[in-house]
Amino acid sequence: MGVPIGGEAVERPPEATTPPAPDRATEHAAQDDGLPRNMPLSSSLPAFLRRPATADSRVDRLLRWALSSLPFRCLTRFGVIGGRDRALVLAGQAFIAFIPLLILVSAIASSNPQGALPDRMVARFHLSGDAADAVRTLFGRPPDSRGALSLLGALMLLASLLSFTRALQRTYEAAWGLVPRGLRGTLNGLAGIALLLSQILLLSIFASLLSGGVGVRAVSTVVRAAVSIPFWLALQYVLLSRRVPWRALLPGAVVMGIGQSLISLGGAVWMPHLISTNATRYGTIGVTFALLSWLIIVAAAIVAGAAVSVEMSGHAAHTASRVSSTVHDRRVSP
Repeated sequence: MGVPIGGEAVERPPEATTPPAPDRATEHAAQDDGLPRNMPLSSSLPAFLRRPATADSRVDRLLRWALSSLPFRCLTRFGVIGGRDRALVLAGQAFIAFIPLLILVSAIASSNPQGALPDRMVARFHLSGDAADAVRTLFGRPPDSRGALSLLGALMLLASLLSFTRALQRTYEAAWGLVPRGLRGTLNGLAGIALLLSQILLLSIFASLLSGGVGVRAVSTVVRAAVSIPFWLALQYVLLSRRVPWRALLPGAVVMGIGQSLISLGGAVWMPHLISTNATRYGTIGVTFALLSWLIIVAAAIVAGAAVSVEMSGHAAHTASRVSSTVHDRRVSP
């Protein structure tokens, strides 16, 4: 509006207006998923995957739902803790530790020490021909061998078992974002060895008692899962130095118990073909390749169980920052 000065109206310039301050809560919410709300998630997709503007909201909701789903969160945590590398390490440690242990136990428990473990493997996987000969050559003991195990061999076997449990312990600690406990963690690793050996012994007894047709195999699978779950629960609790409550560890124990039973059931079908094929192609060393492949699958299931435990327990948000800081420290450390 003009102001009369000397009979003439003079127009004033419009006053500058200050834009309202942004709402902090809205701004914080817009950054929760790493993208501003005014930019649809579909805009970051390749051109051939983009939808029309009317479908952007549906695509955004679908993508947000997928990113917040339990399988995706478990897969993300599996990758953050280096699940692939940890599975390979666990499989290698298990091969070094448990194969000699199985040979020793079979030799002690059998009346024919030279062919105890090979004969059991041939019968277990229904092998014949070159595959059976390769297994007997790889795991058989020379006829003139004496003594089950020397003192040095016993110490090496114990060190191998402890290395496996320590690698498993570091996997659980990385998943939960916990700091290693040093000497106390080593003592817990020894307790973990006792739990693992008890589980193997008990499952072997059940396997010898429950052998037969398809119905018996189904019952055996359920029994294996039911027996394995308490052992995996106790193993996690001990290796984590009792820093995580039992209830939080139960989902991972269930996943590992069921996964172990399903892998055992599938191995009865898949392993005979794999061993026979590898033995025909590569000879004796082919049996080693087959066993390592099976152990890698088992180890991947163990690491996946650790990730599932964290994501299903409700502690995921609490441990996310600790896991990220742990991974960052390892990357920047010399």
